[in-house]
Amino acid sequence: MLKVVENKIYERLKSNNDNSFYLFDINDIREKVKYWKVKLPRVEPFFAVKCNYNRDILIAIDKLGLGFECASKGEVEKVLELKIDPQRIIYSHTVKQLSHLQYCAEKKVSKMTFDSSAELLRIKKNYPDAEVFLRIRIDKKNSTCAADVKFGCDIEQEALELIKMCCDLKMDLIGFNFHIGSITEDFQIYEKALTEVSKLFDKASSLGFHLNFINIGGGFYGENKECLDNYVDHINKAIDTHFPNINLIVAEPGRYFVESAGVLATQIILKRISVDGHVHYYINEGVFLSFLFTLDLWKN
Repeated sequence: MLKVVENKIYERLKSNNDNSFYLFDINDIREKVKYWKVKLPRVEPFFAVKCNYNRDILIAIDKLGLGFECASKGEVEKVLELKIDPQRIIYSHTVKQLSHLQYCAEKKVSKMTFDSSAELLRIKKNYPDAEVFLRIRIDKKNSTCAADVKFGCDIEQEALELIKMCCDLKMDLIGFNFHIGSITEDFQIYEKALTEVSKLFDKASSLGFHLNFINIGGGFYGENKECLDNYVDHINKAIDTHFPNINLIVAEPGRYFVESAGVLATQIILKRISVDGHVHYYINEGVFLSFLFTLDLWKN
């Protein structure tokens, strides 16, 4: 891979293109997908498009048979440009711009999440035929980037009321969603989360809903394919215990599939020695781009 990177750098410099760039090993992604299917056979991965929406990556993901998780109209457009079946897309943002919601209705991207009465009413008004799933908030520990600050309803005080609201509005409630945050070290949280979801399934069933969908979110890290081993026992145990007959259990992995597949080639454009003797190197890649997760602001 290093030789490939060196050759690519040389080619770009010859063409006067000295910008930073990525090279991706599609075989690495392919091996990750194979590993996922062996380790989590009942969990269907929907690739988180926000993680990397390079067209070649999306094409590779499509050829590997994965679904796509989108959080904006722009992401949905990128996927639909590849002639992907809208049924292979889930729109998992709980607060959707009106134009984005209307676009999904037009394109028949029907699976989408909500976590409030206000959002459910917006969906009812603009896309009454949508298949909705309720995002719940799960208390978590040790996630690099918490997902429960802004998103997810309270299980005890809000979830049942929102389920009842779906019944009153005659909305097609298909299941539930949670997200434990990015790069957690609290792997047992999946057992707690799926236990809570099973209780909500019972409550929804008592109101006449026949649910068949669970979305366990994303946040899986992937420095190598074996990173998945940290999660699998907890997820598989909870699924087999609480949901032996559920047809569609999905997850939203992004970085797991592409983290180890990409190599960033960047250039040192200036070296400066300050008056106190410190050496500073300036490169042509921003902190708020490829190095975003190196910032202390993500640490809890």
